[in-house]
Amino acid sequence: MMKDYILVKDSEESMSETGFVADFWTQRWQEIGMKAEVVLSSASRVPLAQEYKLMSRLLRESSRILDGACGFGDWTVFLSNKGNNVTGIDISEPVINSLKNNFPRLDFRVADLRAMPFRDEEFGVVFSWGPLNILRKD
Repeated sequence: MMKDYILVKDSEESMSETGFVADFWTQRWQEIGMKAEVVLSSASRVPLAQEYKLMSRLLRESSRILDGACGFGDWTVFLSNKGNNVTGIDISEPVINSLKNNFPRLDFRVADLRAMPFRDEEFGVVFSWGPLNILRKD
């Protein structure tokens, strides 16, 4: 798994890696500001991303899509608005709660990519621009 941080354990106060990652990303996203306008602005730029150009041919409206480590939720918002059935997951509960409040009709859930609460074969497309590459199961 790619890590965008360095875990430093203090001998007086030890934190699990999961807790550290959740806190790290929660703080990072709070610094940027989790507002619907920020997410919508970022979502409007998704079609311009090289990643979207690579994966757009893999997407079908009938496929269930998992956006793992969804962060801002911009990809989940964009793909959902195009008619796809998308679930966005992230390890940061405050971020997911903010996304649920801003986009109540979309499926955002708190989950860790390393221990996802989904059945095998539940999604036709799974992607995560940080820890995973695009996977397509047919």
